[in-house]
Amino acid sequence: MNILRHIASVAPIPLLVLALVGIGIYANSLAGPFVFDDYDAIVNNGDIRQLWPLWRAPEASERPSINSRPLVRLSLALNYAVGGLETAGYHVVNIALHIGCALALYALLARSSAKSGLAFCGTLLWLAHPLNTQVVNYITQRSESLMALCYLGTLYCAARRGARWTVGAVVCCGLGMASKEVMVTAPVAVWLYDRAWGAGSLATALRTRPGLYAGLAACWGILAALMASAPHGASVGFGQGVEPWQYLLNQCQVVVGYLGKFAWPDPLLLDYGRPQVLAASAVWPQAVLLLLLLGGSVWLAWRRPQVGFCALFFFLVLAPTSSVVPVVNEVGADRRVYLPLCGLCALVALADRWRKWVLAAAGVLAIIAIGRNEVYRDPIALWRADVAALPGNYRAQNNLGLALIGAGQMREAVPHFQHALKIEPGFAEAHNNLGLALAKLGHAEASEHYRRALAENPAYASAHNNLGTALVAAGDSSGALWHFRQAVAIDSDFASAYNNVGLLLAGAGDRQGAEAHYRRALAAHPDFGQAHVNWGLLVAAAGRWEEALGHYRRAAAVEPNLFAAHFNLGTALEEVGRGRAAERAYRAALALDSTLYQVPYRLGLLVTAQGRVDEGLAQLRRALVLDPAQAEVHFHLGRILVRADSLAQGVAHYRQALAAAPEMVEGHYNLGTVLLRQGRAEEALPHLRAVAALQPQLAVARNNLGIALQLAGRSAEAVDEFRRALALRPDYADARENLAVALKAVKAGP
Repeated sequence: MNILRHIASVAPIPLLVLALVGIGIYANSLAGPFVFDDYDAIVNNGDIRQLWPLWRAPEASERPSINSRPLVRLSLALNYAVGGLETAGYHVVNIALHIGCALALYALLARSSAKSGLAFCGTLLWLAHPLNTQVVNYITQRSESLMALCYLGTLYCAARRGARWTVGAVVCCGLGMASKEVMVTAPVAVWLYDRAWGAGSLATALRTRPGLYAGLAACWGILAALMASAPHGASVGFGQGVEPWQYLLNQCQVVVGYLGKFAWPDPLLLDYGRPQVLAASAVWPQAVLLLLLLGGSVWLAWRRPQVGFCALFFFLVLAPTSSVVPVVNEVGADRRVYLPLCGLCALVALADRWRKWVLAAAGVLAIIAIGRNEVYRDPIALWRADVAALPGNYRAQNNLGLALIGAGQMREAVPHFQHALKIEPGFAEAHNNLGLALAKLGHAEASEHYRRALAENPAYASAHNNLGTALVAAGDSSGALWHFRQAVAIDSDFASAYNNVGLLLAGAGDRQGAEAHYRRALAAHPDFGQAHVNWGLLVAAAGRWEEALGHYRRAAAVEPNLFAAHFNLGTALEEVGRGRAAERAYRAALALDSTLYQVPYRLGLLVTAQGRVDEGLAQLRRALVLDPAQAEVHFHLGRILVRADSLAQGVAHYRQALAAAPEMVEGHYNLGTVLLRQGRAEEALPHLRAVAALQPQLAVARNNLGIALQLAGRSAEAVDEFRRALALRPDYADARENLAVALKAVKAGP
């Protein structure tokens, strides 16, 4: 019989209720963004851009910690293959895994106890508990739920008898080893479960089911192979800067905190921070409490094996992360209690007389969990909660600053980076991020913080890239290019740095080199819209308009909110004569950013050329509201108004154009010409003289100046200008006729 079908046949109604409750609690998590390590594990992880192989050679992996968990990597790769970087699909899988764990827990508890109410209450309490919200909302932490599903599946299959169930237990155990390292305790948990629910002793369990335990033990080989390359680097293990004894002292605080949060889930944290230096005297109450609880669990396992198993299960599953093996980067994590919580919930549910209270508690916890989901949807609220609970956590301060930068709140971000650096002066990431915020605010000291970040970590690719950007702004292109090249040397998939090299090379006239770097940027990050835009600008400058259109269209497709993609698409479409399509592109750009004058300016000229003069004038006036000093807008608005016979308004705009750009030849020429049409020769003269001075080789300018001089009664000067016009263009018939008239006037005298 299929295992899942067998489970469903046990009690379909409770299973259905549990599934619906799980969906109800976590439905509001679907819109949650990527958080924290999700960016490295998913957004910037090239490993998940392909489904095969399931496991890559460590030296070829971009994210070894995910690569060493092949089942997790495969699940993320499947998500990416189906929906790219749309987070909803990832959240659907996380919710499904959580509900799957609940159903597996219910099946195990129902199998282990004749009291179906116990199984339902215990599972409901676990399903609703807010401590589990991190595993569901924090996408990368599906490693915990995948492992838990395999762990519970291993226990359930082991609780059954028969060859097929033995194979099922071993398969689940092997898959769990490929999900997360905590699965290492599963064979021991099965052994203890077997003693409590059947064998009566550990020795009997081994003797009566040797095939099961041999298979489970063999799964340790899978984990050993995956761990052989030390995929977690310096973040886990001995000799990494945190002594085992110090880590154990920290765990006394952390594990007691977990127990407190089981009773009342506050504060819930995303980041507990690094281990602290503690004295034994500071944690002796927690240490004594844990020793008593552990001792009591062992005694219960001896005297009341089934109750004792539930208690020991909590400590057993926590042991790999909460004992003496230091996890250097994170002293604790709410997600680590995900599976151990099953034991505590089962213990609570064992007390029959508490059942109504358990159901009521589950209801309250569900409400808290729904609220916590909302916090995960807002990165600022998420990190504010961590900072409020642990103000000394410099990483949380830094991440709150980053969230504020993401929301455009630069001034509010700066104090959090400064606070992080006050706690940890050598924190390179905070120096880099402080530099980012200061650069956005226009402060020159941004570069100093990038340099401090590089002094702390010379291999910090992002700091090299940011310092390069600052040097470009300061006019030091050669220094900037060096830092951009350092960034790509450190990180060969750093798309932004390749793009920046491309920009500098394009500015230096090296089109071939620029194209090569844009190509590298897009190879590393195919959905990098700005690189497509920059490549489009480069080929457009070479007259390759169709190629440019392809890049702009791709940019708009992969980043629909990228203003530059739509605006430049509009200009390219206009260039190749596709006016209607250009208009749609400009309107899309305008919807994204209505603060830049360029869009209504280009749109106004376009629709005017299509004969929609009133609409064009409205767009040009809108452009001037956004930037009143733009000479080109005043000029074209004046030109259109003059054509519409609104001469006075047209003249006014020509004058404003020249006030902003005194050497605008077209402005002087058009204004002088209009004034001549109005018979205002004296007013026209300065403008026509300006045209002749600015463009001395322009025959028509000399001719018009001559006309103005003639009308002003200065025939002799007019003769000189007509002759200059003919010298420039001997076949200029109008100038020749005007010269004849002027000569007659000179002969006629005053």
